[in-house]
Amino acid sequence: MAFLRAEPPNGGADVVDLTADSDGTPPSRFKRCRAGVAGSQGGAGDDLLQEPQLKRPKPAGGSRRKKFVLVLAVQEPERGSEFFKVKECLHDACERAVHNKCAQLAGTMHFTLHTQSLTDEEAADVAFKIQPRLPLQLKLASFKEWPSCLAVKIDALSTDRVNDALLGIKGLQPAGNQARVRVAQDQMHLSLYRARGMSGALLQAQIQKMKKAVQGMQFGQVLATEIALKEVGSGYGEGHDGYRVLASSSATL
Repeated sequence: MAFLRAEPPNGGADVVDLTADSDGTPPSRFKRCRAGVAGSQGGAGDDLLQEPQLKRPKPAGGSRRKKFVLVLAVQEPERGSEFFKVKECLHDACERAVHNKCAQLAGTMHFTLHTQSLTDEEAADVAFKIQPRLPLQLKLASFKEWPSCLAVKIDALSTDRVNDALLGIKGLQPAGNQARVRVAQDQMHLSLYRARGMSGALLQAQIQKMKKAVQGMQFGQVLATEIALKEVGSGYGEGHDGYRVLASSSATL
């Protein structure tokens, strides 16, 4: 603690407290304590000196919060499988320009399990205390009723499997009043076509065409092979900056 003492004209003493703030940074204001002289309002008291504020140091780059998502990556369907046939029919029914602009790229199919803003240090602490058993077989149910996104739901049993896999995760803040990180049934969806800058009306018309093309078909299932923490805007897959695999069916982490 450092003090600066000065003798004012009235014979009292001003003590300027230069104690660092509670977070350890330099003080952002000076506090003047009237020693032995009554304040202008009667009695000893504190007031602010008319001095320029000291600039606080900018936080290190790693302390800036960024948006991260916890993703459950899905393997591309095997040729000849039910879901492979559904995807082929969707491709054939969709106009080529819309497909090229809006279709989910191969190798990036995933379910979003959780979203949170984290610093780099906090993101590095996210891990599994107990590794989940992967892969997970997830049964596809039906389309979500969304006008500008073609996405598929999974059944309730598959959602339970996902929540069981999340039991051992640490470093993330559960949503709302939940005791742990978990997903809701209506949250789980696998996006196949998104607007991505395409006219909403044009995509909506194509979505209706695609839904009719696969009417009555069984969607089958998908295989979820890894859980990763991904910075929003970064690429998908191990090796991309901002993408870190937390659990995988093909690696010992």
